[in-house]
Amino acid sequence: MISRRVVLGSGAALSAALAGCTGGGSDGGGSETDADTDAATDAGTGTETETATKTTEKPGPTLAEFEYPDGAARDGIDGGTLFGTHESTVTDAGTLTVESEITREFSEFADTESATNEIGEGGVARTTDDGDLTESLWSPDGEAAAYVRMKSGFEERYRIDDRAPRPRELAELGRFEALLRGAAWSEALEVVEAGEGYAATYESTGVADEDALLGLAFGDSVAAFEARVAVSQSGYVREVVYNISVAREGDDVRHDATLAVGGVGETTVAEPDWADAAREEGVRFAVQPTSDGRGVELEMVNGGDVPAESRLALSDARGRGQRQLSEPLSAGDRLFVGLSDGGELLKATDGVPDGARALEGFARTTIRYRGYLLLQSEGRL
Repeated sequence: MISRRVVLGSGAALSAALAGCTGGGSDGGGSETDADTDAATDAGTGTETETATKTTEKPGPTLAEFEYPDGAARDGIDGGTLFGTHESTVTDAGTLTVESEITREFSEFADTESATNEIGEGGVARTTDDGDLTESLWSPDGEAAAYVRMKSGFEERYRIDDRAPRPRELAELGRFEALLRGAAWSEALEVVEAGEGYAATYESTGVADEDALLGLAFGDSVAAFEARVAVSQSGYVREVVYNISVAREGDDVRHDATLAVGGVGETTVAEPDWADAAREEGVRFAVQPTSDGRGVELEMVNGGDVPAESRLALSDARGRGQRQLSEPLSAGDRLFVGLSDGGELLKATDGVPDGARALEGFARTTIRYRGYLLLQSEGRL
C-alpha cells in the first residue's frame, strides 16, 4: 500500500511514493562521477588487460523534453481540460487499479481507511481496511450483484448487495475532478519515474474553485489546502496527494489523502476463494418502497440469521430513525419500516406501520450488527 503522510513540498518524497526516482530535473540528466569510475576500476582483477566498467541507466526526459498530455503544460495545469483527458484515458483503457489512503481528523477523534479499487477483465473488486474491519467486494462480469466478505479478527460474515459500485465511483473520478478543478496549479516542478513511464509533478498554489474543493471534504468553507499531483505522459493523473481542512458547523475537519492509479489497461479481476461461501451465506434482502410511498418493504431472501441485536436504520430527505431489531431475521422473513413525523423508526410485519409519514426524496435502509454492515440499500422515490 502507498505510504500516508507524503511531504507535499518534497519532490523526492513523491518520487518514492510512486516507487520510482527522479528522472530529468529542470533540464539536466544524471552522469557517472569520477569517484564511481575510480571505484569500478579498483574493483578489477589487477591485470593490465582487464577493465571494470559501469553502465548507467538512460536518464528520463527533462521538463523541456516531457510530452505533456492535453490540459498539462510546462507552465501549469488547466484543471478542467486535464480532468477530461484523465477521464477519457482511463475510460478508453477499460481497466485500472486505484489505491488510496485517507485520514480524517475531527476535533475529538481521527480515523484512517485504505482501499484498493479494481476495474478489470472479469469484473470489479474493492477492498477497504479501517484497522478494525476489512471488507472485500467482488462482482463478476455479467452480474449486477456484488458479493462481500467482512472480516474482523477471526470472524467473517458475508452479504450480497443488489448492485456493484459503478466504475466511475471505483475510478475515484469525482475526487480527481474536484481536486483538479478546485486547485490553482504551479508550473511543472520535475519529472519522476512513474511505473513504466514518467510523470511531471505540480503543486497547488492556492484555491481556484472553493465549491469544487468542498467535494473532497464536505464543509462550509475551505480553511487550508495544499496538494501535489503527478501527471503521466500517457494522459492520466498517476498520483495525487492532498491535505484539506474545512470549516464545518464551527469546527475544522482535516482530510489527508493519497491516491495512486496503476494497471491502466492491464488490471484483471479473478474470482476470490471466498466466493462460494458468500453465495451461500451472504445476507441478502429484496428491498422496495411501498406503493403508497410511506414505507420500505424488506424481504430476506438469502443467508443465515440476522441477530436480534442488529440495528435497523431508515433515512430520507427529512430525517433518520433507528432501532434494534429485537427479533432475529431469517430467509423468508418480511419486514416493513417507516418514519414518524417525529423521526422515530417504525416497523411492522404485515404492512406499512401505523403512523408512518410519506418518505421524501430517497429512502436509505441499513442493518448493522456490531461493525458488520448486513444491508445497505438506497433508492430514489
